[in-house]
Amino acid sequence: MSLRPNVLHDQRLCAGRRPSLDWNYVRTRRIRTGITLAAVPLAVAGSLIGLTAPAFATPSQFGAGDLVVEQVGTVGGATPSSTSALVSLWDYSTAGTPSGFVVTLPSSKSSDTTTSHSLVDSGSATYNGEISLSGDGQDIYVAGYDDNVGTTKLTSTVSDARTVGIVSSTGTIDTSTALTSNSTNGSGLTASGINFRSATGSTGSEAGAYSGGDDGLQISTDGATSATSLTQDAVHQLLISNNQLYESTTSAIEQIGTGTPTTGTQSDTSLIASPPAKFEPAGFGFATLGSGTAPDTLYVADTGNNAVEKYSFNGSTWVAKGSVTESGVTGIAVSVNAGVASIYCTNQSGLYRVTDSSGAGGTLPSSPLPTTLATAPAGESMKGVVFAAVASPNQGATPEVPFVLALPVLAGVGFAGFIVYRRRRQIA
Repeated sequence: MSLRPNVLHDQRLCAGRRPSLDWNYVRTRRIRTGITLAAVPLAVAGSLIGLTAPAFATPSQFGAGDLVVEQVGTVGGATPSSTSALVSLWDYSTAGTPSGFVVTLPSSKSSDTTTSHSLVDSGSATYNGEISLSGDGQDIYVAGYDDNVGTTKLTSTVSDARTVGIVSSTGTIDTSTALTSNSTNGSGLTASGINFRSATGSTGSEAGAYSGGDDGLQISTDGATSATSLTQDAVHQLLISNNQLYESTTSAIEQIGTGTPTTGTQSDTSLIASPPAKFEPAGFGFATLGSGTAPDTLYVADTGNNAVEKYSFNGSTWVAKGSVTESGVTGIAVSVNAGVASIYCTNQSGLYRVTDSSGAGGTLPSSPLPTTLATAPAGESMKGVVFAAVASPNQGATPEVPFVLALPVLAGVGFAGFIVYRRRRQIA
């Protein structure tokens, strides 16, 4: 019988180990090595999956810092028209990627209750669908009609109640307010051809709602059927900025009274002393580009001139500071980072971004043209745009896949446990 040299066998003998355990040791060591090699990639992969999990999980609320676009119609359905259609709020990243979180408003009048009403809208009415954030940024206001999907020539042939919708950051819907009249114009609010375009409020459903359209600006309590008139202007967009109520009309952007008025006929002061010819503002937004704390810049979606326009405050009025062309633009939302403004705008076909680095008082360049971020799905038209409602600055999305998020922790604990076990065996 020949003997095979075995260095490992000799080393184990010198260490006082029994020869009969030699091959068991070899097998054990190989198993340990395999476990080690498997644990390392598991820990790395688990960490990567955990970090990326929110990207592929369906979110349960609007994402902080995201954009919300009102869309009217049905994906893959008929081309949007004056026929009433579904109203939904879509969450997009600022790069134009949909997160998958969509809130659809009630669309069947037959399902109405005293606390919930249908809210549908025309897919082609130019200024309809101008959504707004509440003054505290925690809710999104939507204006529409208490009718069913499929009503032809919605805004001109029916006399539906006008529904005010309030949507929270988590998608909770309040459509308890359905207005049939206002205090000044009687039943004019629901007359044929009276468009209902925008709504806003200070703090969501806890306070009164401003709403407006062709029959003027009014205020109502949550769940009301009638409203109190404040102005007789034909309203396009309503906005509360720095606790002050503003509106855009067929030819102006105006400050309404002082603060957030609730009663009486209110004065309306035009902000822009010399607007351009054919000025028809829709969405608008304020920004602070200088060193002060008050807004010093105003961006306007001027549908009449197919342009996003910039205005700067000179101490007494707002003066024009350039524009960039975008056909049929109606919605607008503005953010500022290190003095550079990102202006997000919509028309019925898509979502776009304009970047303005010219600063306070600088001129918005006419080129490049707005960057296309997203295109309206077939069967839908894009309307207003706002930044996502967020209940509190520190609120984040609830993970949809807790087991996946736990993988890196489990892998790390398992790997650390194995290392301790291995060292103890080596010492023994």
